[in-house]
Amino acid sequence: MSELISYAQNFEDIMLWRALKHVDRGCYIDIGAYSPDIDSVSKLFYERGWRGIHIEPNQECADALRMRRPDELVLQVAVSDLAGVLPFFDIADTGLSTTEPDIADTHQANGFVVRDVSVAAITLDAVLEHVCGREVHWLKIDVEGSEARVLRSWVASPVRPWVVVVEATRPMTVESTHTQWEAAVLGKGYVFAYFDGLNRFYVSECHPELLAGFACPPNVLDGFRLENGWCAVGVRQWDECQKSLIKSQSDALGAHAEVEALKVSEVVLRQAIEAYRADAIAAYVEVKTLKASEACLQQAIDVHRAQSEHLISEVDSLRARLDDIRRSHSWRVTRPLRVFSRIVRLLCRSPRRAIRKCLILTMRPLLYRPGIRALLNGVVKRVPVLHRRLRSLAEQEGLVAPPLITADVPVSVSPASVLYVQGQVTCFLECDQDQAMRLLSSRGREIYARMIGQINKGE
Repeated sequence: MSELISYAQNFEDIMLWRALKHVDRGCYIDIGAYSPDIDSVSKLFYERGWRGIHIEPNQECADALRMRRPDELVLQVAVSDLAGVLPFFDIADTGLSTTEPDIADTHQANGFVVRDVSVAAITLDAVLEHVCGREVHWLKIDVEGSEARVLRSWVASPVRPWVVVVEATRPMTVESTHTQWEAAVLGKGYVFAYFDGLNRFYVSECHPELLAGFACPPNVLDGFRLENGWCAVGVRQWDECQKSLIKSQSDALGAHAEVEALKVSEVVLRQAIEAYRADAIAAYVEVKTLKASEACLQQAIDVHRAQSEHLISEVDSLRARLDDIRRSHSWRVTRPLRVFSRIVRLLCRSPRRAIRKCLILTMRPLLYRPGIRALLNGVVKRVPVLHRRLRSLAEQEGLVAPPLITADVPVSVSPASVLYVQGQVTCFLECDQDQAMRLLSSRGREIYARMIGQINKGE
């Protein structure tokens, strides 16, 4: 015989083995089997040749049972007093899945993730039909609060398992629930045998000899040991705590690095802020200075404007006085004196220029009078040198025309077509009047205009 190992969560397998170890290759029904290994009541018996039926509505758990127990019947259904389809509140990786909404709400409030699915449901009578006349040595019902529904569905089946084990407390509490369904069990011909704090054991009246096996709790005399995974939950929780701790430490290191980076950024930002503050202060000072300068400039502008207005007023006053002076009788009387004074000043600065100017001013009115002109011309010709110079000066100023030089000029050419240039007669029939005017001196243009006027009058 191999070593006795307990796999159940509360030694249910040891208690059942103590009462039924004399049965060879017996049969069992596990309603709410959950796992083929973890917290399994049936594994101890399976290892000793027993076979049975497993009821498990959870898809993953049912698949695991089929894989690990290929020679057993696994029904992926719920057991209830109403056959059909039931809502099933699945809590993954736990044995807490249930068909009771209020219990599911409690688990969800405690932080469990609850998934609402639908599963097929059959009665306990239908389950018992699958034994096909075989003797059932134990029946375990662990359905997380739905035990009363399961037992109410045991109506017509004549099958009477030797021992019935029913979970008798509300899930995750010590609150007793057996008063809701115990009468139905006792009514099937069972007597209460044992309570282990979680489950109530009932023995069929047909096998009173089994009651002795439930006289005391599991103990060292039962000769068993715990399965190596008995502390798997604790180890798993420890591993999860370790992983959480490592992650927390990593997060802390990351947060510390981020804090350091933020500190560096803070220093850089503070420096930038100080630089901006310094720039702002400098700009403020500059603005104040510019405003002060603007005020000074505005004040200076106002002063200069006032001075300009005063000077303009004085200029207007002086101009008015000057106009009065120029309109006065004394100004007109003293005009020759002023002219003489200018001539004297001119003689002092440039004698030749002054003499030339005086000669021109004297000659111009005399040459326009033919009688005086002829008289003076006869007198001056007696001094040829003086005559030549005076005539040259008069010609340069346009007071007299140069001497005519014979040229082949058509008789029909009008005066407007003849031009004297440096003592030469030039015919410019091809020139228009504007071009001819540009070729003449100011005095020549004056004479030319007078000549054209006389010709027009003659016409």
